[in-house]
Amino acid sequence: MKTIGDNPIWTSLNPISYHYPSLNENIDCDVVIVGGGISGALCCYYFAKAGIKTVLLESNILGYSSSSCSTSILQYEIDSNISGLSSQLGKKKAFEAFSETLQAFNDLKDIINELNIDCDFKAVPSLLYTNKPTHSQAIRNEYNLRKSAGFDVQYIDFNNSRDYFPFPIYSGILSHEGSGIVDPYKLINALIRNAFDNGAKIFEHTPVDNIKALYTGVLVNTPKAKINAKKVIIATGYEAIEDYHIPNQNLTRSFTISTTKFLNENEEVWYKNSIVRDMSDPYTYLRPTVDGRILIGGEDIDNLEYNDELNSKKYLILEKRLRELLCSPKDFKIEFQFNGVFDDTNDSLPIIGENQDYPNHYFCLGYGSNGILYSTFGAKMLLDLYLNQNASHLDLFEFSRNTI
Repeated sequence: MKTIGDNPIWTSLNPISYHYPSLNENIDCDVVIVGGGISGALCCYYFAKAGIKTVLLESNILGYSSSSCSTSILQYEIDSNISGLSSQLGKKKAFEAFSETLQAFNDLKDIINELNIDCDFKAVPSLLYTNKPTHSQAIRNEYNLRKSAGFDVQYIDFNNSRDYFPFPIYSGILSHEGSGIVDPYKLINALIRNAFDNGAKIFEHTPVDNIKALYTGVLVNTPKAKINAKKVIIATGYEAIEDYHIPNQNLTRSFTISTTKFLNENEEVWYKNSIVRDMSDPYTYLRPTVDGRILIGGEDIDNLEYNDELNSKKYLILEKRLRELLCSPKDFKIEFQFNGVFDDTNDSLPIIGENQDYPNHYFCLGYGSNGILYSTFGAKMLLDLYLNQNASHLDLFEFSRNTI
């Protein structure tokens, strides 16, 4: 199955930052991380920073798998919303899940600032909206829940929406915290380079043949060498589904297009160039870039087979939708079109922690649209777990929950 298609913007714009060797000799370590996307990068950063002897394996090039097709929208809000999560987990746990993603946003922002990472990060507001009266009450209910939980939100209705956005809005929630944008390729490579500088060993073009759980650790077999480690962290995204028999997964192919640079510096197409998401199913989302582009994505399909004709139709639908939302005579062209296979759970939460069927394995699987923030708190939780410290709220994301 072809999982990535056409020309992803991040790997097209950015040259390869660093080259790392493949693994050719047997080594020992404390923790080996499998996967060189954003999940693996964050785990590698946290573990190496803590002084743990860490190895990261990537079967391809760092940042060239699913992360290259990410829109890299950072949002505290979860696709199922507090209302949906409350019906599955209860209101208290729903609030806790949202609080974790908000804290993850702030943690990631602090990491970027502390390391002075040039990854085009910018904090912007986010809008969840509908232009359908039938969805209005659901938006109002969600707003009330977020407001009661203490989140910095503002209700937008038909009467005041034009003060903020040029397109029709019947009802919306404007969030003033916990959202932003980033270049995932730059972020991944900066995090891994920092880990490398802190002693981590990084290997590209090193697929894993198999992993054997031992009484005291794991044995990781690659084509040319073996690694003995105390723990292995699986950070391979959708690839872990088949390898570890993860149930009830919702694989979809998602589509994204990006304009050329057509916005002037500090030019706003709507309120502070917010991230925008509608209430459709599947939903459409938009985000700016710091160099004056707009990305729009969505049109998810369950058919994972790669189909050039269908892909082209999806890109045209997104372009038409973008022109409708911009409501501007200013013209632009589409420069990048790409698609990728992504995974989600039934509760829109990640899978983090241990699985009793796989001893000495940790999992950091940031399934859902919040993969970067999920992996941020996931990496921290796994570090706490490794150090035998309290990993707060880990139960929300564990394998054994019945809402996966």
